[in-house]
Amino acid sequence: MRIPVVLAGTAVASILLVAPADAASWGGQSGAKYETCTNSRTYKNVAYTACMQHNAGFAKARIVIRVKTSAKRAVKGGVYLQVPGKSDISSTVTCSGTLAKGANKQCSTTWLPANRVVQNGNGYIIIAGSKRPTMILRGMHANGKKQENSAKYCGPATVQAALWTIKGSAPSQNTLASTSNLQTNRYGFTFPSKLAGVLNKYKPGSIDKYHLYDFGPSGQSSELAFKQIHQSIANANPVVYLVDPSKLPWSSNPTGTNIRHYILLYGSAGYHTTSDTNLNGGYIVDHFSAWDPASGSNHNITVPQLIHASTASQYIDDDLVFAAR
Repeated sequence: MRIPVVLAGTAVASILLVAPADAASWGGQSGAKYETCTNSRTYKNVAYTACMQHNAGFAKARIVIRVKTSAKRAVKGGVYLQVPGKSDISSTVTCSGTLAKGANKQCSTTWLPANRVVQNGNGYIIIAGSKRPTMILRGMHANGKKQENSAKYCGPATVQAALWTIKGSAPSQNTLASTSNLQTNRYGFTFPSKLAGVLNKYKPGSIDKYHLYDFGPSGQSSELAFKQIHQSIANANPVVYLVDPSKLPWSSNPTGTNIRHYILLYGSAGYHTTSDTNLNGGYIVDHFSAWDPASGSNHNITVPQLIHASTASQYIDDDLVFAAR
């Protein structure tokens, strides 16, 4: 299957870093956990990747480029972070220098306030005079609680996590599972047809409305599904996605099941492309950030892995997406 290329609509306008930029030296790799990272690439013995970081309270975020050298190289990098909102704040930093063999360094934006707001980040790197493809990051910090009923509450837990991520509050999982909401307690599972309505019931009125998208019959299901996922995340609305849990890369039961499972996608990472492939334009997404209610943990998942998890079982609807538009 082809790797989906996301359309340019929401990302291309901010791909190029903007001046003025604060100049800095390459610093040591330290600080908060690296989240929503691009694939690591290597050019002329320099491995590099771009990631988001959030501080311990998740109230602030920054973008970093990490490099690791296996030969002495002149390396320049630039990072940009924009946090849309009333103040529309941004930070641009460039780092340059000749790095020794075996160096582990990073270039970072300043920390910007980022509670429950999407972060738009870009990064570029020039190695031995050659500029590599721009790295692009979109996302937010996911806030969720492990499902309280291991047999049937993945739907309520994922909806709760989506609402917490968007606005910092949400009903209890039991309330979301009630007859007046997802009806999980009545049927023992969560019907896909119920999710969008409950998300819209509790979301802030200022954000986009959630819809159920079933791309299976469309003929371009994967390309259209991943375009919709990216656009929703880029507009600060996490996405609920239906999978076979045994096909997730972190599953301890890879034998296959007839069970449906909901996960939350809240970030994307990839590279700008000028290639005229798939739906023509934008960038190639190589990772999504996913939150799994079964364990209450965060993961990176590649596009092929996500496609496999949604289409590998005869019991799973192909590319069933709950996204905002």
